[in-house]
Amino acid sequence: MPLFGIPEDKQALKTWQDAMPGYEVIGFVNNILVPVMGYTGWQSFDGLHCRVRAICDPGMLRMAYRRMDNTVESTKSWPIEVKIKDYSKAGLIPEEPRLHVRTHGEQE
Repeated sequence: MPLFGIPEDKQALKTWQDAMPGYEVIGFVNNILVPVMGYTGWQSFDGLHCRVRAICDPGMLRMAYRRMDNTVESTKSWPIEVKIKDYSKAGLIPEEPRLHVRTHGEQE
């Protein structure tokens, strides 16, 4: 996430880390001169994806699925079709890729 050098950076970083357990959430300080735009550092309207969108993660595993309806029949399971893209080309272990979802308001 972008860091702006303000006291709120610490809380914002913790908020993202709490929201994304199992992921390494790190902050980036941008002090690179962008000659065309004529400024340095992050701007209040900046988006990290705009700055790093061309950086490839060759080990990435992408899982995409259609969002579930807001209201579903009460049951213990729902079929979900997931499309998986293995950018690492290492291959997937059968039965290992998993998608976990939770009911709104639940912790697990």
